Amino acid sequence: MPSPLAALALQAYRNGRPAEAAAHCRAILQTAPSDLGALQMLGAIAQTAGRLDEALSWAERAVAVAPDNPAGLAALGALRLQRGEAEAALAVLERASARAPRDAALHNSRASALQAIGRFADALRAYDKALASGPPHREALLQRGHVLMALDEPAQALAAYNRLLALDPGQARALFAQGNALLALRRPADAVESFRRTLAAEPGHAAAANNLAIALQRLGRDDEALQLYDRILSRAAPEDPAHFGRAQIHLAHGRFSMGWDDYRARHSVRDQRSLLFQGRLPDSLAGERLWLRKDQGIGDELFFLRFAPDLKRRGARLVYQSGAKIAALVRRLQVADEVIDEDAPIPDAATVLSIGDLPYALGHRDDGAVAGSLALAPLPARLAEMAARLEALGPAPYIGVTWRAGTAEHGGLHKDLPHRGLAKALSPVPGTFLSLQRLPQADETAAFQQALGRPAADFSQLNDNLEGMLALLALLDDYICVSNTNVHLRALAGKPSRVLVPLPAEWRWMAAGDESPWFPGTRIYRQTADGDWQGAFRDLTGDLEAVFNRRRP
Repeated sequence: MPSPLAALALQAYRNGRPAEAAAHCRAILQTAPSDLGALQMLGAIAQTAGRLDEALSWAERAVAVAPDNPAGLAALGALRLQRGEAEAALAVLERASARAPRDAALHNSRASALQAIGRFADALRAYDKALASGPPHREALLQRGHVLMALDEPAQALAAYNRLLALDPGQARALFAQGNALLALRRPADAVESFRRTLAAEPGHAAAANNLAIALQRLGRDDEALQLYDRILSRAAPEDPAHFGRAQIHLAHGRFSMGWDDYRARHSVRDQRSLLFQGRLPDSLAGERLWLRKDQGIGDELFFLRFAPDLKRRGARLVYQSGAKIAALVRRLQVADEVIDEDAPIPDAATVLSIGDLPYALGHRDDGAVAGSLALAPLPARLAEMAARLEALGPAPYIGVTWRAGTAEHGGLHKDLPHRGLAKALSPVPGTFLSLQRLPQADETAAFQQALGRPAADFSQLNDNLEGMLALLALLDDYICVSNTNVHLRALAGKPSRVLVPLPAEWRWMAAGDESPWFPGTRIYRQTADGDWQGAFRDLTGDLEAVFNRRRP
């Protein structure tokens, strides 16, 4: 860059006069079209102004002039990343990093690209290089924590967030991330403090307010959580996720009218609400054809299908969109006139409902009768097959066990019992135990059997065979579990379960009590507010011994 114009351009740029700086750069390029400094400055000016297409054009010209220049490659990579072109950005940033292996900013940009395309383990190594190459970079520390959360390492993520907060104690993003890590570590009381500090630093942080309410629910402080949800929703959009959190509380306390109203904003249909009918249905549906869409998991499908007969009683014809795994079962339930594939096209003028909206659409009130489970007899051939398998295992009683279900996200319905503690509680109970745990982790079943003191037959693969599982559950003498699909299958077979319910209680199991109106006869054992299971395990042992020890010869 010629010195006089270059100096003028640099002075204008540093003094906040980008238009003047750009004019000088363009003047330079008229006589020296390949001037690297002018090209790079014009790219930086356009990027700062948000003109990303123009900035990209200047950055590409700069790289064409100096293909091995790390600064030019870094600028091009950062622009591609900003435009959402993570794969292309990574390719450029790999070239830049090879030429400047000790550049912390380059490692940080490369880590961001790896993170954006989901290569979290590689991103973690890149963030570590960035942090080792210079003074602690606050954004790198924050994103390193996010990557560790994505790798399901909340304890290490918390350490990264804590390190950042030691440098910047009031940073709202770090405080919010710290709270999420604490929730994942099942430390809701500490998470409450983190979210309160987030809101003190940034009062309008909606996600922090919502997650604070979730943390309060985890502590069994439903009244406080409800007050917070009410404040959030007094100024929120109809689809705000806080509606779902408030629905959980209302439904768990039997306030069905308010609960089903809020439940319409659940995350599973948030992107489909414009396509769905979410109003009230009339008492007479004679001549109406309704399309019902599945919602959430298979257990949810089996649960909400109990409301479909009411639509039939009102005169509607039902078309149910089903996943392949459950389609045959739904046909046997005979609650729909047609069962079609979940991806089958629907007529534009069709009335489409998510099955999760049926209680609201049908006007389920606080004082209304609770719809009972549907009934379905197992297929005779499956019954015979499962009876033979049980007989080969050993003597009755036959008792199934499941200790984990759901998703681990902080807002999800994640249920995970201490399986060794559960096995120890079951060890005095006579009979033959079966593990029905879906996708057991490595050595998990072996640890369960060791604490149980005897083998537990592994029936985990039967979770992918609903007809086989239905037959097995119909034959079991008892089923001890967290809430999962098999509870709904066992209810179809007309059998109760014994369900261990963590805090906060999933609304189907209500906020308190030994039984839920949705599953009459099923005994509930609850985790205490301090997270302890010992009382629940003690009651479970006593109940099982009372039933099965008296059956001994």
